[in-house]
Amino acid sequence: MADSENSRTLPTISRGKKRALSGSEKRMPYVINRRNLLSLAARVLIERLSDLPHRTIPGPTYVREIWPDWWELYQKRLQVSRLRQHLGTSLLKETGGPLAVEVLVPGHDKPIFVHSSEEIKSLLPTIGPERTAQVRAALRRRRREWKKADARIGYNAALAEEEEIIRTEGIAGRVLLVLPPYYRAEMAAKLHCLLVMQDPNLKLELGPWPELRTMLKEFIHTRSLPPEPSANLRWKHIGEPDE
Repeated sequence: MADSENSRTLPTISRGKKRALSGSEKRMPYVINRRNLLSLAARVLIERLSDLPHRTIPGPTYVREIWPDWWELYQKRLQVSRLRQHLGTSLLKETGGPLAVEVLVPGHDKPIFVHSSEEIKSLLPTIGPERTAQVRAALRRRRREWKKADARIGYNAALAEEEEIIRTEGIAGRVLLVLPPYYRAEMAAKLHCLLVMQDPNLKLELGPWPELRTMLKEFIHTRSLPPEPSANLRWKHIGEPDE
């Protein structure tokens, strides 16, 4: 990472009485970079959002209410993705390779792999009906082997769980990004969500991504700011006419 994106914990100059440092802030590392920015910001946000005033009247969902659920889904999705990859490796090892059948096709220097009945059907003019039937039977046997092995390993179950979490996480993230923030911590939570969704590895170099990363790091550093509302001005959506 460029030096401009390596932030060091700086002393905070505040007006009036300083706010006591939270547990996460006391444990903050000396250098903040691409490897730890998002996780550190999440640690700070968990504490800052929990410090905000509780809801006293019913109304629309607040950013501070949905961000913890979205972040938990994101963490769970990473965990399930790692498990699914591990189980996939185990399944390939036990079955001897992918769910496919190797076919020697006239005119091809190397055998090709077919994964479905549609792919086998497309080979009919080339390999003839008898060979096509043999390949179909081989693919059915291969599928039975995979199904039997997967019943023990659980790869497809993990894949289905991952896909469901991705769907739910995506919905939560999109909702979070359109909710109006009322506090500085809620603004930072939206920025954190945006970076995780659009630049999870923090590698995008064109603007505004480096600037957005810097803004999130600045939020981590502003330890003495009270959790006062950010919106004494009314939240204005893009496209809304000026008053």
